[in-house]
Amino acid sequence: MSNGVNQKGFIKDIVIIVLAILLLGGGYFYFSKKPAYAPAETSSQNQTTAGEATTIYHITDLALSFTLPDTLSDLTHRYHKFPNDQAVNSVEFSSKRLESAGCGLETAPLGYLTFDTGRGGILVGHLKNDLDKLYYIRPNGQCKADKSLQDWQTLENALKTLTDDSQK
Repeated sequence: MSNGVNQKGFIKDIVIIVLAILLLGGGYFYFSKKPAYAPAETSSQNQTTAGEATTIYHITDLALSFTLPDTLSDLTHRYHKFPNDQAVNSVEFSSKRLESAGCGLETAPLGYLTFDTGRGGILVGHLKNDLDKLYYIRPNGQCKADKSLQDWQTLENALKTLTDDSQK
């Protein structure tokens, strides 16, 4: 009789292991299907005082947003891990027009936004806790596309409107 009880316990253990594997596998496939970059997620249209149309651009995984002029409405981004960093703490920027001109997102033709003070860059904002400062690193000039497409100055100014969405 104790042999039957042992078999039931063994079967329960096998079922639990199989369910755990299915759950982990499903989670892996769900999260691995996310795109390498995220297009602009817009939530509202505004008019600036100069009459230039703007959009709120969200970087949802970092809970950040900023006001983006419509001249950069095709902005794209993806998360970036610099060598020797412990975690992903940077975002690289491009635009669909730059990518079409041969300047892929992997070269960050519009620069980087980073929390890492050791990378240099220009202080563009900080989170509400005032401890995490955000820096904009200008592009390194690898992109050979027309200079009119490489409007990193507009992005740099837009990043100065960063807000922390995590505490809303």
